[in-house]
Amino acid sequence: MKINDEAFNLNLVKRYLRIDGTYDDELIQLMIDGAKEYIQTYLNKKFVVFEDIPAEFTLAALNLLAEWYEHRTIGSEKAAHEYLYNFTALLDTHRTWAL
Repeated sequence: MKINDEAFNLNLVKRYLRIDGTYDDELIQLMIDGAKEYIQTYLNKKFVVFEDIPAEFTLAALNLLAEWYEHRTIGSEKAAHEYLYNFTALLDTHRTWAL
């Protein structure tokens, strides 16, 4: 999946979040842009180094976006640990670990 195709597509994210209207489109797009940067920072790599974006990146982004959309404040410690486990489990195999 190419990064400019469906990996971080507004329509895909809205389907995942089960949003039909357009009221939050600007907010969701801001979150999508933030999720792309957040994932690249976590990976210590830019998406351009990948010929195709692994499906795990899209799943991690969707998970992250759902968390951001549903909990627009800092969540509980338990929720943060559950989110972090899902996020890292999806991305760690592709991460460049800093020394």
